[in-house]
Amino acid sequence: MANDGIFTVNWDINFDVKVTKKNVLDAVLFASRTVAERWLSDSKDYVPVLTGALKDSGYVARAKIAGSAAVRFSVFYNTRYAEKQHEEEFNHPSLGYFGAARYLTKPLEANRKFYQELFALAMKRYLERNQT
Repeated sequence: MANDGIFTVNWDINFDVKVTKKNVLDAVLFASRTVAERWLSDSKDYVPVLTGALKDSGYVARAKIAGSAAVRFSVFYNTRYAEKQHEEEFNHPSLGYFGAARYLTKPLEANRKFYQELFALAMKRYLERNQT
């Protein structure tokens, strides 16, 4: 089960001459992974826990997008019931509540602005630390 959160970055900055194209591309990859890891962490707050298998199965994966130079970071949960649990509300009598569906979508909706700011900050810090 994976969910995509897509946002674009536009900037209008005069880069220091020391910042190369490769540094910028590496910074974008670093910032994207940083946001994906935080999204995974935040989503775990919404994952229902009975045995812990669903929560423990979460991970971030990087993949090239076919036919382009773009790279995608996705958050996955890997159990046989991950997608069903994400899409449907269930009664969890042993947990004492009903719900827990949309555990990937909820943090995206709640933290969209934060993730964009985190991306910009991670990118800036990467470029500052890796000037050539």
